[in-house]
Amino acid sequence: MIRFSPEALRAVLAALPKATAYWIAFSGGQDSRVLLHALAALRNALEAPLQAAHVNHGLHANAPRWTQACTEVCEHHTIPLSVVQLDARHPAGNSPEAWARERRYLALQALMHEGEMMLTAHHRDDQGETLLMQLL
Repeated sequence: MIRFSPEALRAVLAALPKATAYWIAFSGGQDSRVLLHALAALRNALEAPLQAAHVNHGLHANAPRWTQACTEVCEHHTIPLSVVQLDARHPAGNSPEAWARERRYLALQALMHEGEMMLTAHHRDDQGETLLMQLL
């Protein structure tokens, strides 16, 4: 089992090309919170600005609360947060989750500029989704 720590993250980032900015795809879930906290701890060593992005799909009644929670966490760490609001309506016959995932990736990509890096966090249960996305 791989142990996650700010130091391990620093080693991974050091092995990658230098970024002009680091973005955190911040859902507010446990995995992205851990990543945000680790990057906040490494902020001075990153050599590039750190910012977060939260996509509100509008699919759930609690979506505004998730957005507010993400805002509060980012304010606590003084990490700028960009919030993208999506229209929850999806084409008939499409899975709401698949539609939301596709729109989320497009929204995150639209925030970035050349040389910037988007960091995402996934836990072990996300491996199935990751495999399927790579096969598509």
